[in-house]
Amino acid sequence: MEKINKKIVIKDNLGRKIVGIFSTTSNCSNLPMIVLCHGFTSSKNSRTSIQLEKELNKKNIATFRFDFFGHGESDGKFENITISKAVDNIFCVINHWHELGFIDIGLFGSSFGGIASIIASSYNPFVKLLVLKAPVSDYYEVTNIRKSVHDIKNWNTNGFTMHLNSLGDEKKLNYSFYSDFKNHDVYCLAKNIDVPTLIVHGDRDKTVPVSQSKKLAGFIKDCQLNIIAGADHKFSESDDFINMIKVVTKYIGKHISSTIHDEKFKKIWNLATPYLKKGLKKDFLLHTQGVVRAVELIAPKEGGDLDLLIPAAILHDVGWAGVPKEYQITKSKQKQTEGLKMHIELAPKIIKKILEQLNYRESKISQIIDIVQSHKFCVPTKINQKILIDADHTSDSFKEQFESDVVSYKTAAPELHQFRMTESDFYTKTARELFLSQMKVRREEFIEIFHQKHCSFNHTI
Repeated sequence: MEKINKKIVIKDNLGRKIVGIFSTTSNCSNLPMIVLCHGFTSSKNSRTSIQLEKELNKKNIATFRFDFFGHGESDGKFENITISKAVDNIFCVINHWHELGFIDIGLFGSSFGGIASIIASSYNPFVKLLVLKAPVSDYYEVTNIRKSVHDIKNWNTNGFTMHLNSLGDEKKLNYSFYSDFKNHDVYCLAKNIDVPTLIVHGDRDKTVPVSQSKKLAGFIKDCQLNIIAGADHKFSESDDFINMIKVVTKYIGKHISSTIHDEKFKKIWNLATPYLKKGLKKDFLLHTQGVVRAVELIAPKEGGDLDLLIPAAILHDVGWAGVPKEYQITKSKQKQTEGLKMHIELAPKIIKKILEQLNYRESKISQIIDIVQSHKFCVPTKINQKILIDADHTSDSFKEQFESDVVSYKTAAPELHQFRMTESDFYTKTARELFLSQMKVRREEFIEIFHQKHCSFNHTI
């Protein structure tokens, strides 16, 4: 298919424009996507963003390269840029694409875009992958390399300084940029990142010390640090740039794709998405992706059939599309139960319609429907039925789903944790162990957040 390049305008929370370029070789909304975040005083048209767009599109991975606040075509004055504004931009961009059906979204951040991506990844449940090129982790250190104590004092006194970029151009930059640093303890936030992460840094970087990335890598659970010998901050030498692009592209290609994007399941996801979007009880796109992920982890160890289970996982909640609103959003236990029964009863007709469009054999459609209908109000007798039920429960323990459910169900993390621990039971050992390990991490996360807030409060008073 011919490549699609389209300018997209997204509004931030204050109605300001964030301008970017969406690029793909497919009209499918279920493709994995990488959001490309440029460096300070750069733009969406940076050499790195353009090259990564080209290479990732070849791998059937969509990209969105955009201009931060005060940069390029986006609204705002450069002098008012802060890390907080950049993080907010990333949140708005990710939420925009997630609402349109993109569920596997990764972040690529370069230098300034790197620190903003680190912070965003520590909070946003929709980020599935993080790749950093010479990221800033400690802006105090970076600023002190370029400015003396006297310079910083004058910056504070005057309220602004003149920033000299790599092209020799001067731009006014307010002191709010510097004072905002204190709002972001990047090394502490990095502990909350639990998605695959790659850091690429040159050992001759004079702008951002490579020591920062070495330190950062130690705080991220699943992190690969690739130090390119002889490379500077911008990977200026042609060989260094090509090497960096290859390393980044290979890592993204390996880690962002999932079973949903396999050709034989991609069409099922496309046809199921409109039905999943009609579900009001929770974010069913996110939930379904979590169930698929859980099936991928459980089935190989428990003898499940992925050719049946992946379609069943994608389609198991399509029935919610036909359940009236009053049975989805209700506090009545009776109506909640009736709504659950309705979504099971309505699912077979939708599943049959979708799979017949894809020329599935009648026998296989029946097997998939049998698995789906068993996931509620049924004692399973077959291993595929048990795995889907277990995957449905296990997905609730994943970070992105857990945090989304806290919002959807208007509850607090400790209460949801306690509910999940007491209400979830499992048929397979693999699922039980996976669930318990994930819930242990969720507990550690909300305890850490509580301590951070408590320490911040004590410091304030």
